[in-house]
Amino acid sequence: MSSVVQVRANESLGTGFLVRQEDGRSFFVTNEHVVQGAEAVSVVAPDGTMHDAWVTAADPTLDLALLVVEGVSGMSPVRWGDVGDLRAGDPLYVIGFALGDELLGDPTVTRGVLSGRRMYGQVDYIQTDAAMNPGNSGGPVVSGSGEVVGVATWIIRELGGLPIEGINFAIPADVALAFIDRSV
Repeated sequence: MSSVVQVRANESLGTGFLVRQEDGRSFFVTNEHVVQGAEAVSVVAPDGTMHDAWVTAADPTLDLALLVVEGVSGMSPVRWGDVGDLRAGDPLYVIGFALGDELLGDPTVTRGVLSGRRMYGQVDYIQTDAAMNPGNSGGPVVSGSGEVVGVATWIIRELGGLPIEGINFAIPADVALAFIDRSV
């Protein structure tokens, strides 16, 4: 929880989390769709302070963006896990600012399981039934051992006119880490 921030970009609200700190700069990952086209981006740290952020890299195909922020203190980067170690039915937790400003305060946590893996386009997504809502985009998906195994990204609400529940997707940790390493 101490690694998670709210991301504000124009009219868009999402979630991000601290992935690296070096030379007085903090790097946060979020979804590209959260910051897409934004003229101004900021993050709200766990202590409630707001900081200007700069998009240093964005990949619309992967739906990942890397933000850099100066002057953030009291936060620790997340621990990464290997999604390959997980099996269907293993517990997963989604952390984020569901509904943005509608639910003020600390980020929310929802619990579910790894439902499976689904290839879509160029990404082998993690599928979970842990609830995701607007505002969760860019937040960490965490294993039962407390390691980040994915980045919350998209949900299916309806298919062919039928309402859908509990089909939510995350970008796997290895994909996010490769993007971060290329971008820092």
